[in-house]
This record gives sequence, structure tokens and C-alpha cells, in this order.
Amino acid sequence: MKIPERKRKTPYKLVSKLPDDIDNLINRVRYVGSPEHKDAPNDLINPNYHKPRADASICPRDINNIDIVNTWLREAFSKGAISEYMEGDFPRFVWYKTNGMAFQGRLTNRGNGEYKGFPVSLSELPKGIDKIYK
Repeated sequence: MKIPERKRKTPYKLVSKLPDDIDNLINRVRYVGSPEHKDAPNDLINPNYHKPRADASICPRDINNIDIVNTWLREAFSKGAISEYMEGDFPRFVWYKTNGMAFQGRLTNRGNGEYKGFPVSLSELPKGIDKIYK
């Protein structure tokens, strides 16, 4: 007997409608960073630095201000640059574009709304993102 196909939401698909509690989510999310995507210690990660994963994209060294990155994260939420795929209260992925660069955030702690982020190519952004970041 064939197993019926599951109808799962695509993790890289943009949310079609902002959650009703988007302001609450924006106030709760925060960037925590990951040494997996850094090739040098900086203010965004724990000082117990280690080498990045071999297959990880490396964040630009000049992006090292936690307040700016948290602003980007919250702006992406407010614009709706979040995935429809939810884990608990939070979207699994979030995307931000600035100055010809693109970043993807991934939920690392679904209880606290904590995200790490890393650069991605513009071609890796989900369909429809250009309408958000005009």
C-alpha cells in the first residue's frame, strides 16, 4: 500500500500573511550568532571562538555590531521576509537584503526566538523576496 503524500509547508516559502502577533514576535526575537560562520572573533559571537564549519558560508568581518544585526532581524520580520514554516511561535527562516548582500537567519532556539545568520547568494532567496526589498 502506498503511503499518502504529506502536505508539508516548504521551509523556503515566504509567509503569505503576517502572523496576528507579529509585534509580539518582533519584540521577542534576537540574534545570537554562531561561530560556525565566522573566521575571526568579533562582538557577535561568544569569545570561545573556534574555526568555522568547512561547508559554512563566512560572514563579512565588517558586520560585527549586534544592535545592527538585531535591527535587520526585526526589520525582516516586520516586512514579512519570514518563512511560512513555523517552529513553535517562530518562523524557521528569515531573510534580509542590504547593499547587494543577502542573509538568511535560521531559528536556533524556538522557545526564546533566537536566530543565527549567514550570507547567501541572491539566487538562494525565496521567490517573492524582491517585492519586499524594493
